Amino acid sequence: MKEITIVRGLPDTRKRSLIIDEDFIRFKNKDFKNDPFTVINKKDIARVRYGIRFY
Repeated sequence: MKEITIVRGLPDTRKRSLIIDEDFIRFKNKDFKNDPFTVINKKDIARVRYGIRFY
């Protein structure tokens, strides 16, 4: 399991956790105190696209 602290951008400068595991990705993107994380399970990911494309 790998835990990374990120800052999303200029309008939202709070430090948030990104947790990458073999079975899921967990990202702290909510402002709720009782459930601040969004969880994406590995079995729910159909494909991955990454990179930057400049037009």
